[in-house]
Amino acid sequence: MKNMNKFFSLIALAVLVSACIKTEEDRGYVTRFSKFDQVQTGTTTKEQVKELLGTPSTESSFGDNCWYYISTKTETVALGSPDVVDQTVWAIHFNPEGVVSSVNKYTAADAREIAIAKDRTATEGDNFNIIQQFLGNIGRFNSDEDAAGGSGGVPIPRGARQ
Repeated sequence: MKNMNKFFSLIALAVLVSACIKTEEDRGYVTRFSKFDQVQTGTTTKEQVKELLGTPSTESSFGDNCWYYISTKTETVALGSPDVVDQTVWAIHFNPEGVVSSVNKYTAADAREIAIAKDRTATEGDNFNIIQQFLGNIGRFNSDEDAAGGSGGVPIPRGARQ
């Protein structure tokens, strides 16, 4: 019985200690196996970049034509939230002809904190109280006869009804 208690104590201790081990996880595009050095400015096309590196993590929505390959390495200890240990962003810019115009590498050192604004954005429009809204809606709706079968509030001519 004593040996059984020691055995379960060792199992419990092993479980507790293993919970404290940090776990590393790669998220996004895994850049360490990539061929970014083969992308040549002025000669490599979009199709060739996609063939070498695969589909980008994201593409620019506005302005210049740019593909982004984003890689993040995180560590988690026990039940804590993941901490970013390393982050790399490769930005590949293309000219209007679809040829690489520049290749830039950014790391976590290039990142900057952006303060979240606590202000509220005012929306345009009228501010009515409940009474103004109620009084403003009087007479704005169609009668049952006009709305029966009409589209968008347009009544159907009387001869067309069945």
